[in-house]
Amino acid sequence: MSNCYPRIAVGIVAIAWLSSFAIPIMCLGLVVSGEWVMTCVVFACIFVTSTTPIWAHPTLRDFLLNGISEAIGGTTVLHTEKPSPGNRRVLYAIHPHGLTSTMTGLALGDINRRTNQRVALVVAPMLRWLNPLMRLIMGVLGVDLLSSDKLQVQAYMALGEPVGIVVGGFEEMLRTQSDKEIIFLKHRRGFLKQAIKHGYSVVPVFCFGESQIYCNRIQLSDTMRDFCAKWKLPAAIPSGAGRLSFMPRRLKGGALIVFGKPMRWETCEIASPEGFSRVHADYVNAVQQLYNQNNPYKGRQLELA
Repeated sequence: MSNCYPRIAVGIVAIAWLSSFAIPIMCLGLVVSGEWVMTCVVFACIFVTSTTPIWAHPTLRDFLLNGISEAIGGTTVLHTEKPSPGNRRVLYAIHPHGLTSTMTGLALGDINRRTNQRVALVVAPMLRWLNPLMRLIMGVLGVDLLSSDKLQVQAYMALGEPVGIVVGGFEEMLRTQSDKEIIFLKHRRGFLKQAIKHGYSVVPVFCFGESQIYCNRIQLSDTMRDFCAKWKLPAAIPSGAGRLSFMPRRLKGGALIVFGKPMRWETCEIASPEGFSRVHADYVNAVQQLYNQNNPYKGRQLELA
């Protein structure tokens, strides 16, 4: 692959990420200046463009997947069980979030490439509604964005379509560290309950290297970090490698994405608090085993928060 391809691919994603700030600010400026018509036109154009089916093409998907993968030193994807195109009731629970969740797109894009299934990724409403460029980029990878509103998630899962969720969310993003792996899982149970209620199997996914490809230039106090996490504010400026800091760090040996064994439970197992606690403990244990058995970065410990 030409050396310019990774820069182009990552640059496209970086522009989409920056639009999280730029688009709302631009539209706010138009509203304040009284340009209501222009605001509507801008938003309409952006949203129509981001939902045009022409973008969902395997050539574009593979360009982004291969370019981003090359930029971080290559990516190996392992599946404990081969994903089946006929099995759509699957919830992919992804760890960790990292600063940009770059490898989430690689993981779910791989599912699209192997099964031709489009996975709906649960994201904060701000990303779903105020960042059409990110929706376009994820759409190219074969990933749709689904607002984290509980009722919307339940309605979508009732359809029996594959879903992805980055379990740690904003809280995990703002606590990304380069010397150890921190994942928020001790008190994250809602995704398991919804999966069981809708007859889904849960596949734990670990993205080794996600927390190391970017660091945050913004130093946050604990109080400010908690405030930003509570209100879903992406208080982060990614810093990567070299002069082009939007480029991720290249990982020695490349990155590794591991899909664990699908896990299923019966509805009766969450009928009582004790039963639900056992289900959660089973999942936590599965994630810890997935990490310990596949971690390519020796000495990098996993910490549960």
